[in-house]
Amino acid sequence: HHEGVITKAHYDFAQGVWDLLESTKAGAQAAHRDAFGKYFAEVTAQELTTPFGTYRGGYVPAMVDSRIVGDAKMRALVESENQSLQFAFPATNRGFTKGRVEYNRPLYLDLRTLAQHIDKVLLFSNLEVPVRDVRRLLGDVSGTLNRFDSGIISGMFTPWLNRAARQQVTTPMTEDAGLSRFLTTMRARAGMVAMMGNVANA
Repeated sequence: HHEGVITKAHYDFAQGVWDLLESTKAGAQAAHRDAFGKYFAEVTAQELTTPFGTYRGGYVPAMVDSRIVGDAKMRALVESENQSLQFAFPATNRGFTKGRVEYNRPLYLDLRTLAQHIDKVLLFSNLEVPVRDVRRLLGDVSGTLNRFDSGIISGMFTPWLNRAARQQVTTPMTEDAGLSRFLTTMRARAGMVAMMGNVANA
C-alpha cells in the first residue's frame, strides 16, 4: 500500500470476503455437531492494522496449487478415489472442516475457488444431516426392500442419495482419461442449445 498498488478498496473487499465466509460458519458448525457430535476447530481471525484503519480479519480456505506442487496431484487422485468409494456411503463433502496448518505448500490463489468453497459449505450445512437420516432409514427397511429386490439399495437408492447429497446429475468416473468431463461438457452444451430453441448465434 505504500506504493499505492493496494488501496482501501482492496482491503474492504478482502474484509467483505472474510465476512461472507464467516456468515456460513454457524450453519456448518451446527450440522457438524449434529452429524459428528462435536464442533470442528476454527481458525481464529486476527486483526489487521493498515493505513486505512483496523480490519477484523478472517479466514479463507487453503487450496494447494496442483500446477506447482507435484504431490498435490497425488492428493487429488486419492481424493478422487475416495469420492468413488463414498458413493457406497452417501455424504456431503466436509473437507473444509479439516485443518491445513501442517501442510505447507504453495497455494492456489484464485478467487473463483471461493464459490466452490461456499457451495461445499452450504451443501454440508443443509444436506449432511438429512442425508444421514435417510441413510439410517434405508438401513432400517433394508431387509424388507431386499426381499423384493436385492439390488434396489445399491443400484437405485444409494446413487440417488449420493447425487442428492452432492447435487450432481451424473456419477463421476475415475481413470477415464477425461472422458466423463468431455461427455458432461457436451451434454451441458446440448442442453443449452435445446433451451435456447436451437437458435444459431449471429
